[in-house]
Amino acid sequence: SEGEQRFRVIKVAPSPLPGDSRVCAYLLPASANGDGNVEAHGELAPVWTEPRHDMDVLLDSFPGGACVVAVDAEGRRLGLTIDSLVSLALEPPLIGFTVSSESTMLDLLPDAGGCAISILAGGQQWLADHFAEGARPIAMWHGLAAEPGAVGAPLFVGALGWLECSLLDTVELGSRTMFVCAVRRVETGAEAPALVRVRGAYENV
Repeated sequence: SEGEQRFRVIKVAPSPLPGDSRVCAYLLPASANGDGNVEAHGELAPVWTEPRHDMDVLLDSFPGGACVVAVDAEGRRLGLTIDSLVSLALEPPLIGFTVSSESTMLDLLPDAGGCAISILAGGQQWLADHFAEGARPIAMWHGLAAEPGAVGAPLFVGALGWLECSLLDTVELGSRTMFVCAVRRVETGAEAPALVRVRGAYENV
């Protein structure tokens, strides 16, 4: 609206102040041009968030669907349980998910060029727990019921459904990194309750 000051977030990082546990979002002042697009200008302006603990507690009460992301980079396999999968667009079909910025997934997924995502059903908590750490030796893949996907990564049997994706972009977001992927193939499984994570525990919904 007229007279409204607009900003764009360009960086999220820990506070630069000693002993301050808060997170700082850096903004650029923005103005709208004749095309309706936003152009950023000026210096970085810090905007302080509420304490991270409060945000963690609040968002932990919001259920997230449990999934296992699997990659295979020329025989180097990794499986990682996530609860951050989101649909970004239907046309074209895009999804996103975040992982720790220290995860081995940051190295392997770009090398593999894509991933397979198994959306877990209720009763598959054991599979979510199995890949919760995200770093498993090759022997840990033995005995798991899975089928090879088109991108080489396994699709776990019994899931609600599967997405096979190509990596489009990575976005650094402070302590997390988001992968933006194009969905190349979708397959649905049998109807069943979903496995979700809420308040630090898994539930069937």
